[in-house]
Amino acid sequence: MALKFYRNFSSPIRALSFDLDDTLYYNEEVIHIAEQKQFEFLCRKIPDIKSAGIAPWLLLKHQSLSRNPSLKHDVTLWRKASIELGLAPYKINDLDRSKLIEQAFNVFYQARSNFQIEDKTFKVLDALKSKYPLVAVTNGNADINRLGLADYFVGYYRAGANGNKMKPHPDMLNMAANHLDVKLSSILHIGDNIKSDLKSAQNATTNSFWYNPAKEPMSVGASLPNAEYSDLDDLLQLL
Repeated sequence: MALKFYRNFSSPIRALSFDLDDTLYYNEEVIHIAEQKQFEFLCRKIPDIKSAGIAPWLLLKHQSLSRNPSLKHDVTLWRKASIELGLAPYKINDLDRSKLIEQAFNVFYQARSNFQIEDKTFKVLDALKSKYPLVAVTNGNADINRLGLADYFVGYYRAGANGNKMKPHPDMLNMAANHLDVKLSSILHIGDNIKSDLKSAQNATTNSFWYNPAKEPMSVGASLPNAEYSDLDDLLQLL
């Protein structure tokens, strides 16, 4: 569908802010693969881990977050804390434990960014950057260099870096506006998640577009975006 507008922009748009995961690419399957690779690595290092299977390891994120809710603001620290919690039952000296945590995280991190992005995504970003500076604003920790996205963005803001809290907190959009030297009302934030992306834009007083490929109805009480779209090509109407 074409852009479906709900309200006018609060100011002329001078910069675009993109969410990454599930906005510029889909990564649910990739995360499952990365979890499996991390588990297989740990099994090679500590064979006793294998007997219980991967299921207990998939629960560790919830368990570690219940112990330290602030971890939600940095998925890198959160994963490392989860790995550390999973290793707790095994007799390992502190030095080896720290080394193993880093190694297991790196296995996950490399697999997490090991996929191909559609050519259309690069073409749309290339067209948009000819008119607007683009920034990436994410609660995740994707390696945009490895994914081939780095050259399209003049800024990369992730939750946890520089003390930024995760969306829907406005921290990253505030920082982006400061670095770009533009008013928040001149930024258009684009993302798929109503609770994080649209709410973050509302909290930061930026404009927002909702990526809605499934064409789902707007939920009651949701932050109203300026518009919604279902295909990346729809954004070319901004040119």
